[in-house]
Amino acid sequence: MTRRHEIEQHLHSMQDIREIMNSMKNLSLMETRKLSRFLSSQQRVVNSIEQAATDFLVAYPHLQTSPTTVNELYILIGSEQGFCGDFNQALIDKFTSLTATKSTSSIQFIAIGAKLFSLQQDHPQLTKALSGPTVGQEVDAVLTDLVNTISNLHSTVDSLSITALHHEHEKETIQVTSVLPPFQNLAFTDRQYTHPPKLQLSPEHFYKILIDHYLFAALYEMFYTSLMAEHYRRVQHLEGAMDRLEQQADELGKKRNMLRQEEITEEIEVIMLSAGIIK
Repeated sequence: MTRRHEIEQHLHSMQDIREIMNSMKNLSLMETRKLSRFLSSQQRVVNSIEQAATDFLVAYPHLQTSPTTVNELYILIGSEQGFCGDFNQALIDKFTSLTATKSTSSIQFIAIGAKLFSLQQDHPQLTKALSGPTVGQEVDAVLTDLVNTISNLHSTVDSLSITALHHEHEKETIQVTSVLPPFQNLAFTDRQYTHPPKLQLSPEHFYKILIDHYLFAALYEMFYTSLMAEHYRRVQHLEGAMDRLEQQADELGKKRNMLRQEEITEEIEVIMLSAGIIK
């Protein structure tokens, strides 16, 4: 009887765990719906700025800066919470492959997210660890910390290129984006205009302001995209864990029923012995 009671207690514990996992999964599902709206709006903003930059650089191509390899800063956008599979390890593997043939003395990286930091806290090239967002409303505060960190680093070196690594939800891949210098992937060399755009500012001043707007918009998009992918992974991970938990509960339920049948058989034998039916 003791063994059956242990199994029943284990089944109750598994049921409690399953309910917690189901709540976590539902919260992530709700967050993906909210993030999809944020992300859609942010993508339109980024696309508009890139279109403006494309038109501008056609007329002023000399202002387009080339990537520098003097000092490289990588931003790894990981997760603050767990239950998302190899989400953070995949970022580390991608970063390792990108920097494998480069000089380690010129490379630094910022780890965003507690779970990512826990995997890389002893890495010699780790410059700063920042808390990551868990929901879309927390992106503002995280982005402010990141921009302040980048500004402090930028003031200590002569030149700095910044590359961001983050998960892509739709393609289920890791996106590598040049943050600084920006607009590296724009195709504007095949466009021709008879007249340059009319500006109220000098081209240099306009371009500086355009870059500032673009960097914030692009970073917002990256964080929303990464957070979307994280919650999507969490839903998948929790669904798989719940399925395995259900299978284990079924097996334990069968064992409990077998033990109960044995107990009933023993009770019947005791009754029949006491009644003198069997000897």
